[in-house]
Amino acid sequence: MKYIKQFSLSFYIIFVLALVYTIVKTYLDGNDINVYLYAAKHIFGDENIYTNNPFNFYLYSPLFAILLSPIALLDFEIGRVIWGIFNLILVFRLWFLFQQITNISQFLSKKQHFLFTILVAFISIGFINHNLTLGQITILILWLSLEGCYRILFKKQEVLGALLLAIGVNIKIIPIFFLYYLFVKGKIKSVIFSSVFVLASLVLPTLLIGNSRNVEMHKSWFETINPSKSKYVFEKGNGTQSLNAIIPAYFYEFEDLSEVPPPHFNRTIVAIEFNTLKTILQIIRVILALSLLYLVMYKRNERNKNAFYFIWEFAYTCLLIALIFPHQQKYAMLFMIPAGAYVLLHVFSLINNWKNGSSIWNKIGLFFVCFCLFIAGINGRDIIGSANVETLDYFHTFGLVNIVLVFTLLVLKPDLIKLSRNGLHEIKEIQ
Repeated sequence: MKYIKQFSLSFYIIFVLALVYTIVKTYLDGNDINVYLYAAKHIFGDENIYTNNPFNFYLYSPLFAILLSPIALLDFEIGRVIWGIFNLILVFRLWFLFQQITNISQFLSKKQHFLFTILVAFISIGFINHNLTLGQITILILWLSLEGCYRILFKKQEVLGALLLAIGVNIKIIPIFFLYYLFVKGKIKSVIFSSVFVLASLVLPTLLIGNSRNVEMHKSWFETINPSKSKYVFEKGNGTQSLNAIIPAYFYEFEDLSEVPPPHFNRTIVAIEFNTLKTILQIIRVILALSLLYLVMYKRNERNKNAFYFIWEFAYTCLLIALIFPHQQKYAMLFMIPAGAYVLLHVFSLINNWKNGSSIWNKIGLFFVCFCLFIAGINGRDIIGSANVETLDYFHTFGLVNIVLVFTLLVLKPDLIKLSRNGLHEIKEIQ
């Protein structure tokens, strides 16, 4: 009981400090959230929010603008603070869900559990801060995805879970990959529910902005995010970390790199013709999408409701989303944190079973992956300087870390995790 009280006190202290920091940062500064608030403020007028936004291009759904419209009525400074606090709450909810699903505190000593928490915070805090400072929606999308899958797979609340996933799909499309994940897991009813909710969410704005404007806004939106547009085939911006930026960075020669000032060395390994490289990119995307089948089918009848299998599958799906979909910027690399947490589970398993663990090469490989996560954790201009950050961005380092994590998760299977004498955790009921 004493430990619980100490933990609760620590939790509230951390939350209050994070809250104060978020309020100050979001009040004084904002970037992407200004784009959303402007769109939300003008969604009920005659202005096209996809072509006339003075802050930047608005890339999300009309429904999202409508949902944000109440706080858009306030001064943008206040609206940014409200949005920041909301996202901070979601961060703590995500951590709580991870604790609930894995029940990790039952397998690690108090010191190990504390250290595990610190390490997860270390690899994620930079991406969380980046999202909070910009006012991005990645935290919201990650929460909708995890909460939706949790409700469907563990709480048997298929309608609620499907609704949460549908909201995520409506806002940013990419959670549609979790519908594919649920489909291959045989959760057909949940996929149908979610698909119906997605269609309903496209029609719902008609009640508030009228049918003609709703159709006009959706046409503009789909045109803006159309993945077949030339700017999304190969992206040359350093901030993009998806495959359509990584592959051409190393295997294609762009005609104009004036927007991508390189360091003192060339990153091109070999130049491949445009159509050939485009075909290679599409093949890799298909292979990655199909690889999820391997995880879902692996020892499917022997899992005994082991929670770590879900974390494994969920983390892998997040990595695929960040790689397969175009225009996934550095703030979207928050999607690699579930994989990072999963790898750390294996690290603690290895430590607890060092003498009886895997070979020396497996140990070296695991700690190399941890080094990659360390690189992600120290990324920040105030930590390593602007020049080093720009160099990491130039080589699309975080996208490469995602690729390393994809191969790592294919090797680090959940049945290798042994955190206690009792072996793996079998879920009977999650409170």
